[in-house]
Amino acid sequence: MEWMRDVWLMMRDQTVRAFTVVYVTLYVVALVFIALVFLKFVVAPLGPAITFFLVLGFTVHSIEKGWAVMSLGGIVLYLASFPAYKMWGVPLSMIILMLGGGLWFWAVFRSLTEPKRRLGIMK
Repeated sequence: MEWMRDVWLMMRDQTVRAFTVVYVTLYVVALVFIALVFLKFVVAPLGPAITFFLVLGFTVHSIEKGWAVMSLGGIVLYLASFPAYKMWGVPLSMIILMLGGGLWFWAVFRSLTEPKRRLGIMK
């Protein structure tokens, strides 16, 4: 009879562990779901503002480091790609958009990796 009690206790422990795993898994899934709902309804509407301020901050940083022409030129080309879509269509506007974005990213990258570069007029 003792062995039946041992088997019963072992099965009970395994069942408790299995339900604990299921409970913890469901708890983590619920937390991830709540986090995604928070991101969708609270943070997502702020996306354009966050993007604007990040681009503005990196552009100001690149201007201070002497990469003003490339940085502002990239932004101008990026913005010019939207009217270019109506005049010349998607392929050319995408080329202009990628060229402008690439110039801006290059200027920001160079301003972040070469902090000693200064123009004579910039102090």
